[in-house]
Amino acid sequence: MKALVEKFQPAQSKSFNIRETKLDFGDPFLHSHDTYELVLIMECSGKRFLGDSIEDFEGDEIAFMGPNLPHCWHINNGSLHSIPSAIVIHFTSFFFKSLATNFPEFRTLAKLSRYANQGIIFKPKISKEYRSRFIAISRSQEPTQKFIKLLELFINLTNEDFVLMASYGYSLKSNKADFEKINKIYEYVYSNYQQNISLEELAKIVHLSKTSFCRYFKQKTQKSLFTLLKEIRISQAWKLLIESEKTISQICYDTGFNTLANFNKQFKEITGLNPQAYRLKYNP
Repeated sequence: MKALVEKFQPAQSKSFNIRETKLDFGDPFLHSHDTYELVLIMECSGKRFLGDSIEDFEGDEIAFMGPNLPHCWHINNGSLHSIPSAIVIHFTSFFFKSLATNFPEFRTLAKLSRYANQGIIFKPKISKEYRSRFIAISRSQEPTQKFIKLLELFINLTNEDFVLMASYGYSLKSNKADFEKINKIYEYVYSNYQQNISLEELAKIVHLSKTSFCRYFKQKTQKSLFTLLKEIRISQAWKLLIESEKTISQICYDTGFNTLANFNKQFKEITGLNPQAYRLKYNP
């Protein structure tokens, strides 16, 4: 289960970590790091949470976040041509400080790193143009070339247009109580999505009445509890469709749906395909 604050320890032989990852529909955990994060989100749409900014997004998107800035992407729908995915790069503040201190040519990077404290989103056109560069860094096998490509990427990004997302002076500390409360709810739902989950159960976990709980959850996440539960169940279902040999009927009941008809309807609402068509497309 993901934590509110994630820790990052680079290997002694590396100054940054990079990974490619598939994205779950409805991945809900607001989290932060004690490091910088540069990420390319690919082939999906949904809602982006960055500090106190909540906005819809669609298509490829590059974001750059500073340490301790809470963030997450709620994936509502993927492309019909590929599975939603991301390339994520983590590195410590020392990465920027050492470059700016020792090499005057890199001082523009320090400016970009300061803006990252509010969260930076680059314009959609830029995200499409830079996609191949992210992939080249991720798949490069030679460490020195990987590092050089990352520097080139950052230098070019300093000359591109971007938008600051969180309000000036935004602080994780002032919102930590809400994040911890929301994470308790998400953790319970993730652990019990195969069962019937009632509002009463979740309201008790965060010490609220049913009415107050519904209002609080909708205010903080911009969705209802039942929308969240649907997204989590469908997220688990598409994994099983791709990675297992289970029948569609088995997957339906294993992910908490009571009827096959309801499962088919909700699956198509989120993915644009029925379960059988989805399996044939991604696991032929």
